Amino acid sequence: RIVYDSRDNFLFPTKGTFQQLSAQFSEPWLGAQNLFHRYNFDSRFYVPLIKTDKSFRAWVVFKTRMQVG
Repeated sequence: RIVYDSRDNFLFPTKGTFQQLSAQFSEPWLGAQNLFHRYNFDSRFYVPLIKTDKSFRAWVVFKTRMQVG
């Protein structure tokens, strides 16, 4: 799993990005009965629309998310 996280706050992000790429494999030589490869990509973007005077705060935050896999 590869992760890039530039969000300003883990619980309540107001700006930044989060990207994660992961892969799962099931191979017979590893002892599995089924063969599969699974790849997932998760990308999130946070943009503050209305800011406040306090750090790590915003009244309105635009968030978009894309998942593939």
